[in-house]
Amino acid sequence: MRLRLLAPLIALLALTAACGGNATYEVGQQYYPPQPAATTSTSPSSSTTPSTTPPPASSGSSSSTPAPSPLAKYLTFSAASKTVTLTLIAGLKTSPSPFNFDGTLNGQMVVSVPAGWTLKVNLQNQGVLPHSAAVVASSTSVVPVSKSAATPNATTGVGTAPGASASFTWTAGPAGSYAIACLIPGHETAGMWATLKVTAGGTPSISG
Repeated sequence: MRLRLLAPLIALLALTAACGGNATYEVGQQYYPPQPAATTSTSPSSSTTPSTTPPPASSGSSSSTPAPSPLAKYLTFSAASKTVTLTLIAGLKTSPSPFNFDGTLNGQMVVSVPAGWTLKVNLQNQGVLPHSAAVVASSTSVVPVSKSAATPNATTGVGTAPGASASFTWTAGPAGSYAIACLIPGHETAGMWATLKVTAGGTPSISG
């Protein structure tokens, strides 16, 4: 009797041994296949965070050369001979006022000359009135700084006639502020003067 009961059990054990871990087990009417071992991913996350750091600023520098003054055509100089030549057009017709030098009024034009240099002023009268040019101590002075620092008849109504030219030469110095003015009565007060700076060194320049 016992052998009859053990025979099916022995057969079942033998079948289990033959199939190993892949056998399915019958319990009632349900089958439970062996479950695969759980695996754990060890690969790191591939997600990335977008960079919010702005790109570095360019380390290069830009430079530009200032445009020359429109008045630059009126000034030339020689460093070798320390001579400056200034062309003054009196009564330039493109200016709204007849009392102008190179189209400028009231000291707008600034001429710089190193002390000890020779300044030659060439006056060209393109206006309809007589004009003159002279180096004076200030824009209110009516007397040239020296007899040689003015065109002929600078302080009289004669001056330089319309369409005519005149010139003078003056050795600049000492350093300080001066003016170049038309000394025909009433013209300087009407704005016909330019700023003259005598510098301790450097090179001549013009602006305005």
